Amino acid sequence: TRVRGSVACLRISASSQIFQDPTAMMQQLLTTSRQLTLGAHKHETDFVELELRTRERLEAARRKISEEIAQAKERLQTSREAIAYFRDAARRLDSHEHAERAKES
Repeated sequence: TRVRGSVACLRISASSQIFQDPTAMMQQLLTTSRQLTLGAHKHETDFVELELRTRERLEAARRKISEEIAQAKERLQTSREAIAYFRDAARRLDSHEHAERAKES
């Protein structure tokens, strides 16, 4: 149907779904399993090598973190020294200004 030059859309929604029994072939596929590999399954992971690589990575991560912590401590110490220097300079400036005002009075 057309309504003033446009197409009217009709939407129907069903609240029930229809299920049917599976076909004989689908039933067989659903109920049986086939072997994925021929012969015995062989696990090809070398756990000793995996453990060594994991330990090396952990040690490398520990070293890296230790270095980063040391660098952060150095930056913190430098910042603390700079703060102490500027506080001291501000105190000296304040005491110098206070002495100047006392002389003027």
